[in-house]
Amino acid sequence: MLSRVNGLPRLAAALGVITVLAACSSTAGTGSGSSAGAAKPLSASQTIRLAAFRAQRVDSWNSSISVTVNAAASGTVNMAGTMQEQVRPSLKAEVNFSTFSARGMTMPGGVDEIVTTQAAYVKMGMLTQALHSTKPWIEIPFSELSQASGLNLNSLFSQAQANNPLVQTQMLTASSDVHQVGTGVIGGVPVTEYAGTYSLAKGLDKLPAADRGAMSSQLQNLGSTSAQFKVWLDGQQQLRKLVFTVKSSKLTETVTETIESINQPVSITTPGPAETFVIPGSALRGAHG
Repeated sequence: MLSRVNGLPRLAAALGVITVLAACSSTAGTGSGSSAGAAKPLSASQTIRLAAFRAQRVDSWNSSISVTVNAAASGTVNMAGTMQEQVRPSLKAEVNFSTFSARGMTMPGGVDEIVTTQAAYVKMGMLTQALHSTKPWIEIPFSELSQASGLNLNSLFSQAQANNPLVQTQMLTASSDVHQVGTGVIGGVPVTEYAGTYSLAKGLDKLPAADRGAMSSQLQNLGSTSAQFKVWLDGQQQLRKLVFTVKSSKLTETVTETIESINQPVSITTPGPAETFVIPGSALRGAHG
C-alpha cells in the first residue's frame, strides 16, 4: 500500500528523487560547446524512478483494461473492461469485465466485482444461477470469510491495491535495460514510450512490504521469473499506459491498462440489500472445511 511507505523508506525514496531532480538542474560544465545552466536530460532509468515517485501521490484512478491469457492446459481467456480504485481515504475498488470469453465461449453479462473494506461483491450470471438466487449481486462479508477461513483481510486489501497499475510502476525501477522507444499521444496527451525487462524477484523488492506478499503469490502462480513491459509517460512523468507480459511453461499473460484519469472522484455504487444475496458463513465454512 503506497500510503504505508513512511519513515526511512519514504526518506530513501525522497532522496532518490532529489538525486534525479539534481541531475535535471546540473550544468554540462565541460567543453567549449556547453552552455552554463543547461540541464542534462534524464536517462530512461531516472525517468522511471521519477514516475514511481509520482505514483506514490495518487489517491484514485480509473482505467480501461484488457487481459489475455494463453494457457497450455485451459486454452485462451480474453477479458476487457474498466477498472477504478480509490486508495485514500479508504479502499474502494471495482473491475467490470464487460467482455469475458474462454475457449471461444462468451460469458453473457461479463463479470463485475466491487471490493470495499467490509465486503466483496460479485455480479456474474453463472454464479447467480448456481446459487439459485434471484438477486443480481453476491455479497461476501469479510467478517464471515475471516471466521470461515482465517484469512488475513489486510492481504486482501493489499492485493486490491497491488493490482493498481500505479503501484506496479514501482516494480519497473528494477529494470536494468529500460530504454526510450519513441513518442506519441494518448487521450490527447503527449507521451514518451519506454520499454524493458526486469526480474520479478527484484521487482517485488521495490514494493512496500505490505504489498509484496499479495503480488508475490500472484506471480508465483504464473510460474515466471521475469517480465517484459512497455510504459507511456506524460510530461509530468505520470503513467498513462502500461503493457505487462509474463511468460512461463504454463502460460503467457498480457495485461494492458490505459489510465483515463488520476486523482479524480471515482463512481462506485455498492449494491444494497435488495440487490444482494449474502453468502452465509456456514456455506463458506463448508467450502473451506
